Amino acid sequence: MDPSCTGSGLVGRYGETDKDATRLKKLASIQVRLLMHAMRSFPNVKKIVYSTCSIYPEENEEVNIYLLY
Repeated sequence: MDPSCTGSGLVGRYGETDKDATRLKKLASIQVRLLMHAMRSFPNVKKIVYSTCSIYPEENEEVNIYLLY
């Protein structure tokens, strides 16, 4: 799964603009919903690979932690 993200991990993109907390929260929410949809809608799937091009924990570790609880 390759959801929309801030793209902050792309070369030349980090630091160009300030971190937009509102946009980041919205993207993370969408990412959680997409992952939950993938887990619920495809019962035969054994693994889901989640990948973003973001350096922000809100779009990576925190999305995964949210799904654990």
